Amino acid sequence: YAVWMLILAQYRTELKHPISRLLVISDAAGFAAAGHSPAPQAQETSPQPVPTAEPASSPETEQGSEGVIPLSQDHTAPEAASSPETQSSEGDTPLTEDHTAPDAASSPRTDSDPEHDIAEPPPTQEHEALDAASSPRTDDNPERDIAEPPPTQEHESLGSDGLIAENSTQTDVVVAVPCFICSSKFEALQKEVHRLQDKEAKLLADNRTLREGLQDRRVTSFSAEQLTESSVQFYTGLPSMVMFSLIVQLVREGTKYLPRAVSLGDAVFMVLAKLRLALLNRDLAFRFNVSEGTVANIMVKFIPLLAETFSKFIIWPTQPDIARTMPTLVRRYYPRCRVIVDCSECRIQRPLAFTARSQTYSHYKSCNTIKFLVGVTPCGAVSFISKAWGGRVSDKRLTQRSGLLDKLENGDTVLADRGFLIREDIGRVGARLVVPAYTKGKRQLPAEEVETARKMSKIRVHVERAIGRIKVFRILQDRLPITLLRHATNILLICSGITNLKPKLM
Repeated sequence: YAVWMLILAQYRTELKHPISRLLVISDAAGFAAAGHSPAPQAQETSPQPVPTAEPASSPETEQGSEGVIPLSQDHTAPEAASSPETQSSEGDTPLTEDHTAPDAASSPRTDSDPEHDIAEPPPTQEHEALDAASSPRTDDNPERDIAEPPPTQEHESLGSDGLIAENSTQTDVVVAVPCFICSSKFEALQKEVHRLQDKEAKLLADNRTLREGLQDRRVTSFSAEQLTESSVQFYTGLPSMVMFSLIVQLVREGTKYLPRAVSLGDAVFMVLAKLRLALLNRDLAFRFNVSEGTVANIMVKFIPLLAETFSKFIIWPTQPDIARTMPTLVRRYYPRCRVIVDCSECRIQRPLAFTARSQTYSHYKSCNTIKFLVGVTPCGAVSFISKAWGGRVSDKRLTQRSGLLDKLENGDTVLADRGFLIREDIGRVGARLVVPAYTKGKRQLPAEEVETARKMSKIRVHVERAIGRIKVFRILQDRLPITLLRHATNILLICSGITNLKPKLM
């Protein structure tokens, strides 16, 4: 029996129609219930009604006192062996749609559908789900014309729905028919999906990198973004935050170099804090959460940039500008005064080379220094700053080599100290040098010279105040490190430019 069932199932499966497979199972079940053996060859035409034989009487089917229960056309007979609760001595009990018919030959179907003109199989446990599944499929889609697996115990729960689940545990054969019309759109969508997947992966990698960098970067309040009006004056010497923003913008426009470890504002802030407070590189590295090497590189790069920026604020004024801004005291005694000059010195670390040590040694300070010449207008603004020289150089030689004489015009008056023995040099350009009177070789100064010296001291005090403003920066008060000695001139330009951004002295 099992062999015949496999042969019929294989033959019907080759038809590639789900209805044929159901008919094979139904025919085999009907023949087995009637006591016949299945035919050796199945009919390829529409199945004919199969006559069923009377089932053999058994003690279980004869227990009913009134006889066999008649069956309707659409229902199967229940089993004859009924439980004591269902047996009744009063006669036959009609069946509802939820009951099954006993093992008796059902009457042939009268509907015209040839696929239903078969004998109903006996209600066994394996075929309870075939009652509703015996109806043919109405769709004509060739993609769905595939053989379905035989019903198993997992499909018994689907008997009331009359359908067998297609996603069963057995392997289903899926026939995919390509659509040549939509193939180009499908390929385009696939490319778009791949592109979006690559973009998502890149964004995730960037997000991961930024998160790691954010975790590594310690949050600190010592940055340019945290500056206030009071703190910017203390750390940088600039008068306001607006001026600090202007300096950062000028540096941004004047260079293409941008630091990687810190922002441009933090780099400018770092350099100005270094000059204003003479902070060590290690201290700055801790404050800005960078390495000492990064701080040293920022100093090397940004000190010349800031010197170029602040040198624009050191202007040599014309004679009309001097006359317009000249204070009353200076106008009364020296109406042609163009500049007030003086020299100043700053201590440096002792050089290792003997030549540099001898060139920078100052007998006036008794230590190694650098010397520079400062020129101030009558109103107190710095109008000239020379390069840094060794402390051994004299005031006369420094003035001659500084380039100040090239800026003087005919009729200008220069106020200076006694040490400036440059009367002849200034006279060559048509200018006049005014210095205090000498007491050497004189027991007492004339009253006229004493009055002149008193007037000059009142005016020359402004150049001392201007130099004092420059030396507010502690980098010029303490010993200048040897590593910054080559940037001494640029440091002087930065400090002098910041001094001119402050309110005028007179």
